[in-house]
Order: sequence, then C-alpha cells, then structure tokens
Amino acid sequence: MSPVERVFAENLAYMSIEENAVEEYRQQLHSINDILTEQKQFMSFLFDQDIDPDDKKRVIRNVFSGKIKTGLLSFMVMLVDKKKIINFNKLVEIFDEVADKLSNTLHVIVTSAAPLDKSQTDRLGEKYRRIYNSNAVRVSVQIDPSLIGGIKVRIGNRVIDGSIKAKLEDLRKTLVNS
Repeated sequence: MSPVERVFAENLAYMSIEENAVEEYRQQLHSINDILTEQKQFMSFLFDQDIDPDDKKRVIRNVFSGKIKTGLLSFMVMLVDKKKIINFNKLVEIFDEVADKLSNTLHVIVTSAAPLDKSQTDRLGEKYRRIYNSNAVRVSVQIDPSLIGGIKVRIGNRVIDGSIKAKLEDLRKTLVNS
C-alpha cells in the first residue's frame, strides 16, 4: 500500500467523522468490498486497465448512486481516476484502522470454536472497552472449530488465547519438557 493510498483512506475516515457517519461509511465500504469479492466480473471490469475510466465511473454511478453516501461515491470515482480502485480491500482495512483510532473505538476480534450469541459478544466487548478505556467497541467474531472450546481474543497485536487447543498444547509442551 502506497503512502498516497493511505492518505486516501485517512481522508475518507476524516470525512466520515466530520459527517458523524463513521458506522454508515464503514458498513457501506464493507458492502462494496463484499460485492467486489463476490462479483468477479464486476471486479474484473473495474480493475481492467484497458477499459476507459469514464465507462468505469459511469457504471459505478449507475450501480451505487442513491445507495451509498455521496462522499463515498465521489471517493470511488476518484479511485478510478487515480487508478487505485484495484486496492479497494486494503483501503477498507486502513479506513477501519484510522476511523477506530480517531473515534477511540476498540476493535476486538474474537475467535471461537462455535458461534457466540449477541449477549456474549456484548459482554466481551464491554469488558475490553472498560479495560482499554475506549469510547466504543467493535467486536468481530470468527469461527475456528479447531479451537475445540474457549475463545481467543485479539486486540491490535495482543492475543489472549483461552482456547482448549492452546491449553492442550501448553500441557503437551510441559509433558515433553519434563
């Protein structure tokens, strides 16, 4: 990711905060990213350097006009002009990172062997929001049956592994080293 692309994502994050619409921008960005991931022909069309940028911008306006924030639509058009649309998924990641930092939102990634219900994710989120003294928390849940049970929590570079798999691995290492 070039410094220019980082600036693009940062500017979009600042704009979303100024409009008091961070979560709306975040949801729309992720929806667009999902569309690009699932609709391979659409993604190929936007990424193809041989297709006239004006055609790409026309399609983007036809597909998204009235469905996403005007600022986000302008952002996508600008990405086509600057030939940076190809890195859209990375721009979304940077937007999330910058928007979270600017709004003092903690991103907690919980990995569990089985799906968690809303009350469980809410309690986990609130626990870490208080610990890290954040204004808000955003909890993402990933499922990994190999954990057997328990959970693994990642906040930034910190990992708290309370999974049964990790405990069994620790026990194995202890037994091998004894």
